[in-house]
Amino acid sequence: MAFQHDIPLAGRLGQLVNNEFTADVFFEVGSNHRRMYGHRNILRVGSPVFNAQLNGDFSDAKLNSLLNPIMMMDVEEDVFLQILRFIYCENAVVNQRNVVDLSQKYLLCSICEEFFALQIV
Repeated sequence: MAFQHDIPLAGRLGQLVNNEFTADVFFEVGSNHRRMYGHRNILRVGSPVFNAQLNGDFSDAKLNSLLNPIMMMDVEEDVFLQILRFIYCENAVVNQRNVVDLSQKYLLCSICEEFFALQIV
């Protein structure tokens, strides 16, 4: 895979969003059971929920592999993709449909505060 190297950091990290290249975390997401990819260290520093899930003695942390993905059935793939986009490069599309999942399930409060502030104006 060819990456762009001479772009701002957010763009470089954005190239890794749901990219199986060097992925070390594997998910099966939503009602369509779509395979999605992540990078453990980026996810852990981006969300306290992922940090807890991918750390320590949780089975998700120990058993996760391409053949044993973490099941994420409580969120649909389009929403999960926005979660990844925010964690990796703070470039997510937030709307009324996904703001609750972003804020409550993954504790990405700053993106949701910004969304609500824009709604009030």
